[in-house]
Amino acid sequence: MLRDSNKDSISIRIIEIFKLLLNGQSIDLKALCEEFNVSLRTLQRDMEKLCKHLPILKSNGIYTLESYALGQLNYKDIKHFAKQSGLTTLYPKLDADFIVDLLNPNITQSFIITPPNRQMPDYDTFENLSIAILTAHKISFTYKGKTRLVEPYKIIHIKGIWYLLAVEKDKLKHFALSKIHSLRKNHTQFKPDRKILALIDSQNAEFRNEHSYKATIHICSSALEFFTRKGMPKNLKQLRTSASGAIFEMSYTFKNEVLNLAKMWLPAMRILEPKELQTHLENLLKTYLQEAKRQIL
Repeated sequence: MLRDSNKDSISIRIIEIFKLLLNGQSIDLKALCEEFNVSLRTLQRDMEKLCKHLPILKSNGIYTLESYALGQLNYKDIKHFAKQSGLTTLYPKLDADFIVDLLNPNITQSFIITPPNRQMPDYDTFENLSIAILTAHKISFTYKGKTRLVEPYKIIHIKGIWYLLAVEKDKLKHFALSKIHSLRKNHTQFKPDRKILALIDSQNAEFRNEHSYKATIHICSSALEFFTRKGMPKNLKQLRTSASGAIFEMSYTFKNEVLNLAKMWLPAMRILEPKELQTHLENLLKTYLQEAKRQIL
């Protein structure tokens, strides 16, 4: 690289450093001080600007662009993708040898994977929400016929459906992405609340809320094997077993989480606590049977 007096310009320096990174080169800032005729601290500030927008890896003072940003995925990147997508428990293991097998069409023809029915999010909505979250900008959109102004915190995936987790009028809420329309980024920024962030990260319930509750449920022995075979979600914890079945503790934020699980596992599941949820479930079933009987008659 030839010396150029124009490299004293911040923009020119950053562009040159960016080119080096895109070419897959490792950057030692100390070695570039003489090249650009600037101090080490100046180059560190330049690199700090780049690190805000690029996936740059720093190790022992050497800067490189992450391999996935160069279009060169390695096993670490694939494992990270599997973790982010909730696929780590789909396979017996995800080491380098098994990943090679998964990428080999001659081997993968020996098994069939039927993906669950999941709702496909709109890409533009997904991208614009992600940008708003990362830049801490308020957003407005139409939801169920009403205009909403919210502070976005996370995009979360729950049982095949994508939700926006956002604060509206000081209350943490879930908004299904499929029902969000006319999305616009507001010019107003907000400061993410540390308590909200801690709440999102710490709760074991699938849905996040300022208030969380505990339910105790019983699964009868005849269904226990099938119940546990599906894999235990993090909001369920097995407490004890007996000849009649097993008792689980369930963390939840909305009562429908418990009721919907009970409906799915009728008649094998019973809600022990809180008792009012079991009563509510029984009333729902009575109403259903009465309506079904009327329709038949």
